[in-house]
Amino acid sequence: MLVHSLRDEAHLGHIYQLAREKGAELVEYPLENYRACGLIRDLADKGPCVIVGRCADYILKDRDDCLHTFIHASMEFRADRIVRLYGESEQSPEKRLTDKDTRRRVNYKHYTDREWGTAQNYHITLDSGLIGIEKCVDIILDLVRDENDG
Repeated sequence: MLVHSLRDEAHLGHIYQLAREKGAELVEYPLENYRACGLIRDLADKGPCVIVGRCADYILKDRDDCLHTFIHASMEFRADRIVRLYGESEQSPEKRLTDKDTRRRVNYKHYTDREWGTAQNYHITLDSGLIGIEKCVDIILDLVRDENDG
């Protein structure tokens, strides 16, 4: 499986690390090379890939060879996690997350006219706070492998 990222290594987080440990190859595409729709469609045309964010679920919504996933967790779980990974800052972790979620929501709405995080936009949504990040990775990889084997 080939994993493509539209973000730099510092922002990939635990999910990509676990995917890499489970045999996924990570190929970087720096933000300065990002070309939204065109790049996302090109990546999907080249073969199996994972695209995080960037309205990719919407851009690829008409393709039947895509698995659209949304991973979420409670504010408490997310706040604890970002403090653990990135440390404290002047803003509370809840404020940092709320601001980031607002930017995501506004961006997604602007480009798609849909609501960010709404389950109907995805084939599967997973609560990483409940089932764990590693289990989320396992579930997604199992679904992709089953599809490729079937």
